[in-house]
Amino acid sequence: MEFSKILTEIILDLQVTQTEFATKIGVKQSQVSEWLKGKSYPGYTNLKNICIAYGISADALLGLEQFDFKLNKSKIKSTDEIEIKRRCN
Repeated sequence: MEFSKILTEIILDLQVTQTEFATKIGVKQSQVSEWLKGKSYPGYTNLKNICIAYGISADALLGLEQFDFKLNKSKIKSTDEIEIKRRCN
């Protein structure tokens, strides 16, 4: 499955807007829009931030394994937890 389709499914499952998703991972909404259209792709840091923020494995995000969002809701991090992780890395 293409990255744009995987990301679309994730955002729909999360029931968040592109803006909310973007804010939580520290990018602009327009950047998320480009990813969803398949016009560009996130780099390493943004992929990592998505995984940390939403408790998604990199393999699932890249389409290498199945991802069941319902089973992973407890892994979603708060914005404060994400900021702390960014500062520590």
